[in-house]
Amino acid sequence: RVLDDEVPSKYQSASFRNEEMLSSSLESVGIVLLTSCCWDESVHEAACKRLAKDLLVGSIVIDYGDRLSNFPAFGKAPIFTDVCPTSWNPKQKFFVYQKE
Repeated sequence: RVLDDEVPSKYQSASFRNEEMLSSSLESVGIVLLTSCCWDESVHEAACKRLAKDLLVGSIVIDYGDRLSNFPAFGKAPIFTDVCPTSWNPKQKFFVYQKE
């Protein structure tokens, strides 16, 4: 839904990394997609705490839930929400946050 000319140049050369969220470097991360719908509460909470502490200001986090609203580093509410189809839910809600 985003046109190429709307994407900031720093995100136009994205790479995808499949790494351990709780221990990998977040030094150069600009966008994080949390696949948290299948995580237990403690793992999700630990990931959110790690992002609040170590993610660069201005970075974007996309999640299936609104847990990041509980962390002041991400403001009180998502900057954007949308509903999109997934393989498990034709109307899956997505929450987009920006680190402050």
